[in-house]
Amino acid sequence: MRAEEWEYDTVFFEGHIRRSGGSLVITVPTELKNRFLIKEGQKVKIIGLIKKEPYAEGGFLVYFGRFKIYEDIKGIRAKIKLPSDKETELIGEIHDFFSNKYQATNILIENVESNEYFVEAYFGSITDSGVIIREKDLTEKIMDDFKKFAKRNSFDVLDVSEVEDRVVWRSVDPSVIKRYVFSIPENIKFEWEIP
Repeated sequence: MRAEEWEYDTVFFEGHIRRSGGSLVITVPTELKNRFLIKEGQKVKIIGLIKKEPYAEGGFLVYFGRFKIYEDIKGIRAKIKLPSDKETELIGEIHDFFSNKYQATNILIENVESNEYFVEAYFGSITDSGVIIREKDLTEKIMDDFKKFAKRNSFDVLDVSEVEDRVVWRSVDPSVIKRYVFSIPENIKFEWEIP
């Protein structure tokens, strides 16, 4: 563990060591509990730290492990047929439809035949800037709206259905999840994993 690999929070708390039975305990303030999404019963590693120069200093590192988030995301999969004279233009408009109007977190448009495409768009809750709270029936609304969008733009939706996927996030700071929502959406599960 090299010090330059760690980023230290600017917020710190002073506490007191208390006796609990034959052990000593330190109370974790609510702010830190919420910031790191820690819970009672969670396993941790406690590592002693010592520095000898220029003064003897010591401390404990309470290591939670690696933070993993499991997100069950819904999306839609459609097979579409585009008019050959507007293919390039419509691909951009379809991408904008999902990204701008519905904040899709992942979009795939793949050419399968001459002017037929598979479109997949997923609508996760976790983004680079925080958490989006999604409506439960969002994909149904998007499928209906996409059919109307296709009609207005003169292309055919040959098939459309709802899809689900599970994404595992390994580099999201837990405070990103807690900062934006009062309670964590039920499609998001998380754990601290000690390697």
